Amino acid sequence: LTNDEAVARLRTLGQPATMFGETREDRIFRLKVATKNFAIVDETTTTATQVNEKLLDAEHVEAFARKKKEQSLKAKERSLKGVAGDGGAEVVDDDEPEVVEEKALMDAFAKAAQKLKKQREAEDKEPIDQVAAYFKSLVAEWEAELDAKSEEWCYTHEGRQSISTFRTLKQHLKPLFKRIKRRLLPGDVERALYLIMQAMKQRNYKKAADAYVGIAIGNAAWPIGVTMVGIHARSAREKIGASSQAHAMHDEETRKYLQSVKRLMTYAQRAYPTTPSLSLDFNSGVNGSDKAELLKAEARLG
Repeated sequence: LTNDEAVARLRTLGQPATMFGETREDRIFRLKVATKNFAIVDETTTTATQVNEKLLDAEHVEAFARKKKEQSLKAKERSLKGVAGDGGAEVVDDDEPEVVEEKALMDAFAKAAQKLKKQREAEDKEPIDQVAAYFKSLVAEWEAELDAKSEEWCYTHEGRQSISTFRTLKQHLKPLFKRIKRRLLPGDVERALYLIMQAMKQRNYKKAADAYVGIAIGNAAWPIGVTMVGIHARSAREKIGASSQAHAMHDEETRKYLQSVKRLMTYAQRAYPTTPSLSLDFNSGVNGSDKAELLKAEARLG
């Protein structure tokens, strides 16, 4: 464990980074004590599942920060090799900025062409396979956006929350993709997911939210209070029976991947902004600023 990693973990736990006259061994020992006390305190006030989730979130942040550090080290090594390959001489090329800009532009065009090719191929697939392809593309875009962030951003409150949300979403969507591949999704869920995808592609996020609410809550009658108050049966009594199912979130796995779909809708609303009348909770600040992204998109269009 390096000194920087120990300092980062202490800050994550809300502990001072350095004490007066503290050595590296003292700092690591203090980190061990803080980690142990952190787990014990949580076990007395929260459930074991919540403690495990907090520890997993901390591990995800550390893994992400470690990945960013490795990427920066590799970039430095490549730059050093490039300087050494030139014989150590500092040669300034007037066309170098233009070459770099042209290369970046060509890379952007190549990525856009590849994305368009995948979209065209997905259009020929079955409707539920189109849903899986679209959701996977949004997950990949979100992951690329997080990879572009700096290492310092990982330890901010926004960074920790974003990384934790994305890791949870990615984990909870795996059962959905597995069910789609094996054709095990219920028909109503399959239809609802297709309607959600179509609305998201049209950037009508309010319509997508309506489809989500329709499958998550449903429109069946919910029994409120006493359903049998006399000796005579009420009209349409069978519609409010305890055995009738009013929503799709009857098991934990379905609830998790449907909530992850809702998080993808929130991300898509920021990544592909639209007018406030077609947005759900416009500029709520849950996943960035919708208004700022919309202004950027309008500026790009001129």
